[in-house]
Amino acid sequence: MKRPLKPALLSLLALSCSGDPAAPPVRDPEPDLFYEPPSVYLVGTSDADSVVVYNFGAGDLVWTPVHVPPGSDGLEGERTLPPNTAFVFDAIWSPDGALPASDSLVATTNDPLRPRVVVPVHVVAPGALDITPPDPPFLLFPEDGAMFRFEDVKESGILLEWSRVDDASGIGGYVVEVDSTRRFDNPLQATVTATALIAEPESTDVGRTAYWRVRAVEDRENRVGGRRSRVRSWTLVP
Repeated sequence: MKRPLKPALLSLLALSCSGDPAAPPVRDPEPDLFYEPPSVYLVGTSDADSVVVYNFGAGDLVWTPVHVPPGSDGLEGERTLPPNTAFVFDAIWSPDGALPASDSLVATTNDPLRPRVVVPVHVVAPGALDITPPDPPFLLFPEDGAMFRFEDVKESGILLEWSRVDDASGIGGYVVEVDSTRRFDNPLQATVTATALIAEPESTDVGRTAYWRVRAVEDRENRVGGRRSRVRSWTLVP
């Protein structure tokens, strides 16, 4: 059965396999910053989201906020993260004025590749929306660790397929992330409405491994992102 696919995404996924998957880049003795931004905050309740900052490098990472949303609590203060550690900023924001509201957490770091980080943050009124994130999709195909001969898939491509997610607010799409390492520190991302797509491999991808995961996004203005699926990988062999 032919499946509805987003052709614009195919070349992006093919390119994602072209990095070196053997090991994450190491910039010894520099720090290596990676962060996970929050999705949405609630005003007037105890619910809050978090900003998680990681240091995958060999040197200490210095994270210095230079702007925090007015009225926020838990985002301030310089932090020093030793190698291979993470810090969770419990982010609570109670802005004055009309809701929904948006702002950003801005920080400088001593990571030479990420000297300035802008983390977007949003807040909505209690009851304004269902903030329960969608469930993670289940990856259906290919199996984790699958190996494909280039000659077998160079014309047909590699089908990536996952389960449909149901949510009370409706699902607006699925965010697919593909990277050459499990860290996903620089993934290619695209949003599709289908539950399948095709990656078109190139001859330069032979011998390389690609890692992929998917999350659902709700069908409304705030578009709360769901939890990510488990990570799977595939390898292209001669």
